[in-house]
Amino acid sequence: DPRPLWPVAAGGFDDLTARLNEQVEAGRADDERVANLTNLSSRIAEKRTNDLIARMEAIKRTADDQARKLLRCRRLVAVLDGRYRAHGAAPLSESEKSLGSKLSHLASSGAPATLPGRVEKAARAVRVAVEQREAIKASSTSTAEYSLDEAALANARQALERQATALSAMAEVLRKAERDFGVYKKNNSYK
Repeated sequence: DPRPLWPVAAGGFDDLTARLNEQVEAGRADDERVANLTNLSSRIAEKRTNDLIARMEAIKRTADDQARKLLRCRRLVAVLDGRYRAHGAAPLSESEKSLGSKLSHLASSGAPATLPGRVEKAARAVRVAVEQREAIKASSTSTAEYSLDEAALANARQALERQATALSAMAEVLRKAERDFGVYKKNNSYK
C-alpha cells in the first residue's frame, strides 16, 4: 500500500481502527504468501528427492548389471585359459564351444567403427571361427586342450580392462551421487 501508515498523525479513533484493520489484512496476506511459498518449496524438494532416488536406483541397477557382465566375461576367459581344466583335457561341452564365439563378440564390440577396425574385426572373427572348428575337431579325436591364439586373448583382455575402467568410473559416479544425496538429505532433514 503506497499510503504511509506511520508516523502520519491519526485523525481519531476511526482512523486508528482503519489502520489496524489494514495492517491485519496485510499480515494475513503475507502469511498466505509465506504458506504458499513453503508448500511450493516442499513440493519442489520432494520432487527433486524422488528424482534423485530414481536416478540413484537406475545407476545402481546399471552398475550391478555391468558387474554381472564383467564377472561373466572373467569366467569365460578363465575357462578359455584352461584354469578350470586342471584335472586334464576333457572333451569340450556345448557351453565351452559357445564360449569362443561369445568372447570374440565381446572383443569385436570394442573395435572402432573405422574401416581398418571393421576389417580387423572381421578377420578376428574368421580366425576365431577357424580355430574353434579346429579345436572342436581335435577335441573329438584326441584329448587336446582347447585354446585361442594370443591375439584373441589379448583383445579379450583389453575389452575386459576397458569394461573394468568403465565400471570403476560408474562406481565413482555412484559414490558421488550417494554423497550428494546424503548432503541433500542432511540439508533437508529439518522438515
